[in-house]
Amino acid sequence: MVCINCGSPKTQVSNSRGNVQSLRTWRRRHCANCKTSFTTSERPDLESLYTVSTSQKSPVVPFSESLLAVSILEVMAYSKHTPETSFWLLKTVIDKVVQRHRPTEPLSTAAIAAIVHETLHAFDKVASLVYAGRHHIETD
Repeated sequence: MVCINCGSPKTQVSNSRGNVQSLRTWRRRHCANCKTSFTTSERPDLESLYTVSTSQKSPVVPFSESLLAVSILEVMAYSKHTPETSFWLLKTVIDKVVQRHRPTEPLSTAAIAAIVHETLHAFDKVASLVYAGRHHIETD
């Protein structure tokens, strides 16, 4: 990895910590050229690992973290929370997707929607109801 300060490719990992509850690995890097230290976060590229199917007859498409982010951001517009909250909800949803599904089989859009709805319901009831309405999810 190149140094974010000077652009030198001569950086080394000086500390690394995996996270048991998420896919991310925290790394502290040090540049041999300018002596700057900086932190990076590493995780698998889900868009190259997971595919999504809307139905058995439709072709599978790559998983899109961007589409998922937009759908969460749109329903969170109805809540009192900041847009940054949507980012953390997205991370939570992605962690749940990876914990529950292996990349060997396509994910259904219904499975993704159920995870998003469950996550929103635990955090913001209004946003979860808006999401359920948009994605035709039955609620209690």
